[in-house]
Amino acid sequence: MAAPQNENELGANTTGGNNAAFSENSRFNYIPSLGDCHMKKPMVLGACALLLRLIALPAFADDSPTSCSLATLHGTMAYANVYWTGGVPSAGSAMESYDGMGHFKYHEVDSDGITTKTYDYHGTYTITANCIASVVYFEGGPVWTYFVAPDGSAYYWVNSQNAGTVSANHATRISHALLVQ
Repeated sequence: MAAPQNENELGANTTGGNNAAFSENSRFNYIPSLGDCHMKKPMVLGACALLLRLIALPAFADDSPTSCSLATLHGTMAYANVYWTGGVPSAGSAMESYDGMGHFKYHEVDSDGITTKTYDYHGTYTITANCIASVVYFEGGPVWTYFVAPDGSAYYWVNSQNAGTVSANHATRISHALLVQ
């Protein structure tokens, strides 16, 4: 149904009385009902189908890796950590550069609020297909266990050395380059 073109089509008072609801521009104030819609039914159905498809899409395509290898840890990871030894708090920050072949270099700065210490190490690591890494920071040192993201973007750990230090945290990859030399 087309929009009315004059007051007669709107059912206005044609006896010359003052009908404030309708002016000579009343057709511009006309609000069409659903029956006045000129959109074709196939177009409406197509638009609804498209909307449903968009809603059904996942928020992101998960084509990331699902397993790990030595190459998973490649690039430079960084973290900041607060830890307690014998009830005394300390803080540290570190960068670790993994070569993707089982070796890494490490630089850390720690402070207990009175003394600052710097450590530079090189170590080795292995990693299982289910992304559990065993990391040794120096020859003869303890083995740390890391839970690695399959894309190598992060790892998580808890200090399980049973040596009086409590800490847990995660590291994230800050670069694919080996920044620690």
